[in-house]
Amino acid sequence: MTLTRELTEDDICHAFDKGQFSTFYQPQISLANQGQVVGAEAFVRLNHPELGLLIPAAFLPLVTQMNLMMELTQFVVSRVAYDWKAWNALGFNLRISINIDLSLFRDKSLGRTLSDIVKTPGMPKNRLTLEISQNNDCELIPLIYEQITRLRMKGFRLSLDDFGTTSFDLDKLSELPIEEIKIHREIISDLSHVKFAQQQVRDALDFGARFGMRITAVGIEQEEIAEWLHKQGCENGQGYLYGKAMSFSDFTQEILHNKAQWGLKKNSSRLRLLLVDDDREYATLLREALGDLYEIFVANSIHDAQLFNQENSVDLMIIEFDLPDGSGIDCFKLLQERYPANEIPNVAFLSKEDTPNNRVAAYEAGAIDFIGKPFSLTEVVAKAGRIARYAHKRKSLSDDAKQFKATAHQTMKEVANYGDILHLFKRMLHSDDEKALANELFQYMRPRDLESAIQFRSGKTLCSFDQTHTVCSPIEMNIFDLFKDKGRLHEFEDKIITNDKHVSILIKNLPDDETEKGLIRDHIAVVIEGMETKYKSILRNRILHRVFNQIQELTSELSKAIEKDHATKDEIFEKYTLELKMSFHVLDLSEDQEKHITDIVDGMIKSKEENEMDSSIVIERLENIISLLTVELNDLTDEAPSETEDNTTNDLVELF
Repeated sequence: MTLTRELTEDDICHAFDKGQFSTFYQPQISLANQGQVVGAEAFVRLNHPELGLLIPAAFLPLVTQMNLMMELTQFVVSRVAYDWKAWNALGFNLRISINIDLSLFRDKSLGRTLSDIVKTPGMPKNRLTLEISQNNDCELIPLIYEQITRLRMKGFRLSLDDFGTTSFDLDKLSELPIEEIKIHREIISDLSHVKFAQQQVRDALDFGARFGMRITAVGIEQEEIAEWLHKQGCENGQGYLYGKAMSFSDFTQEILHNKAQWGLKKNSSRLRLLLVDDDREYATLLREALGDLYEIFVANSIHDAQLFNQENSVDLMIIEFDLPDGSGIDCFKLLQERYPANEIPNVAFLSKEDTPNNRVAAYEAGAIDFIGKPFSLTEVVAKAGRIARYAHKRKSLSDDAKQFKATAHQTMKEVANYGDILHLFKRMLHSDDEKALANELFQYMRPRDLESAIQFRSGKTLCSFDQTHTVCSPIEMNIFDLFKDKGRLHEFEDKIITNDKHVSILIKNLPDDETEKGLIRDHIAVVIEGMETKYKSILRNRILHRVFNQIQELTSELSKAIEKDHATKDEIFEKYTLELKMSFHVLDLSEDQEKHITDIVDGMIKSKEENEMDSSIVIERLENIISLLTVELNDLTDEAPSETEDNTTNDLVELF
């Protein structure tokens, strides 16, 4: 079941038109004095009305494809400048950094454009740091050397992002007017269990000291890591230890005005995730996408995963199916050995080979899901959110026996609910029209104190029923029409509507309890699939009956025409034969002449075309019937619309 849809160009256009982009800020702290906020990094988010708050990885590729990166950058810089102005009025003279896409550096007017933007709110250019990242030496140098120098001369600060994840010429880097190096989060997260990561940090610090560059470590999550970095001479830190990326108002309240609350206690609710994958691109993507929910650790092989697993435990594992030193299935078997049977982490497998055999193997290994590459980022985030909620529940069960009983009771209730759905499906087998199907739905809803309405669509024909009033009101008909093409699930106030191609179900009194509400979302998503399948079966039967009746009618007409033809032929034959025989003695013909005339008459009788049904008419009618059958059956087999509201699915159903 697809839980989300992908963004479209229309979504991006609407985001610009409707002001759906916003800026979030993550604090940067002095490691020598962790009570001092020295700056913040700005991140852009898209607040999509259906898909929720999206990270850059979900929409930047489409923005780039549409050549709108400059427009987005101008928005971010403008928003940052005005936010800086507000903070400065409160007495906080922060340094704000933003990421600049390398493609923009080809525009020679970039420096002038950025200068004009920050000038209006009065933000000094030396308070804005432009972070650049490079894929290889050729892309960084020499193509944009001139632009980097021009920006520095304008007064902007420059920073090299993602240091340590790619190799490049340090001598060339030293020639650039860069003031800061940011050590990538992957290296910082590996410090506690990968010795090579510590050497990478030391190399970065040595390089920074040699050329007078400030060093900022990104991805700090433990106090021990922060202390080690400080001892090594790292000046600044950024990461979940100090705060996640947050809105302007939250940053102001939680960071600038509430520094006493910093530390791991505020982040203790995050779960621990081990990603075992040698694909750096996917590792980076998942780190960014799931960082708000999980403390993420990355291993590139089975060997590295085992080393990490010796001293660390996690709540979730995401494992690549094919690793450099063996199978992901074998990796999971080795890693789960250190856990008690009732505490084995949930696992999902990633693979470029999304085959039935691989899915079966993952299922047999105990996986909760198999994710094919490339995957839908929005779907993975939503699924990770559900499993995070589930994992939190499981943790709480071990500490609270009462909660365990309540959850066990809820589980039994869940099983009973799905049993009721099975009974509903069985009863639906005997339904042969829309009214009967609607009655079965209402019979299922009544014991749950849910009020509902249902609409069936077949071509231009609508058939709607209301559980309370039998007939849907005009406004309910309008609601069905308004939301039928808006995706699988759409929730508003205390109502929810779920759609398939031919069926929509409206529930009009959702409970306030979020758990109960989540269960209803799950159940109605299952129910509508059964309704859609059964209704398509009914429509197929109607088509077949209609075609059968038409063919039967045509057959009857053909039969009557043939009988009439035979009768006419017999009558004509008898008439002309009798008259001919009666006239032979008058004409005084020879036997040969009589035979010749008789043959001519027989030929005329057989040709009687005026009394026969034209065969072309028969063919045309049969072709029309076959065409009708083909079109209507094809319409029934069209795929249903994709599901979009995946963030409302319950934890216990399709967790990943």
